[in-house]
Amino acid sequence: MEKIRTFIAIEIPEDIKKKIATLIDGLKERLPDVSWVKPSTLHITLKFLGSVEKERIEPIERTLEKIGSETSPFELVIADVGGFPSLRAPRVLWIGVRHSPELSLLYERVEKGLEGHGFEPEQRPFRPHLTLCRIKKEAQRAKLSRELERIKPAICESFVADGIILFKSELNPRGAIHTPLKYIRFKDLKKQEV
Repeated sequence: MEKIRTFIAIEIPEDIKKKIATLIDGLKERLPDVSWVKPSTLHITLKFLGSVEKERIEPIERTLEKIGSETSPFELVIADVGGFPSLRAPRVLWIGVRHSPELSLLYERVEKGLEGHGFEPEQRPFRPHLTLCRIKKEAQRAKLSRELERIKPAICESFVADGIILFKSELNPRGAIHTPLKYIRFKDLKKQEV
């Protein structure tokens, strides 16, 4: 039975990806041994589904289409550099997504909608972010922390989220390849109410 590794995400506009690429390039010069993401793959993950049987994809797409039809486009602000578990010794370096009631509601709708397809709800709190890199070695974590303290990288950009994407993710030695399976555009419900 064929399985497809999938996740649901919000895409980031190209102009913002380019600004983040510049930020990554500046850090990459100082920290070449860290596993940096390709800026072209930046996204805000709403839910990672893992390996899903091919015949389950279409029902999932229908659920996402229903969610999209109940969601209006909304503004998101990406800002601030952070780390998991902390910036003092980060295993993952990220750019945060500021709190948005609309994003929280969308996340809850996705979680609830996919529960009906047998996906367990996420137990950890939703922390929307854009992953910049993963750091495996302790020495690299300390060095990255010192560099971030020294240069204090900053970014603050906003954009309108107007849909979600169901992605196929293929693991590759040179980084994951993300292919959109289905783009679900939000309905502008606010305009319809007028």
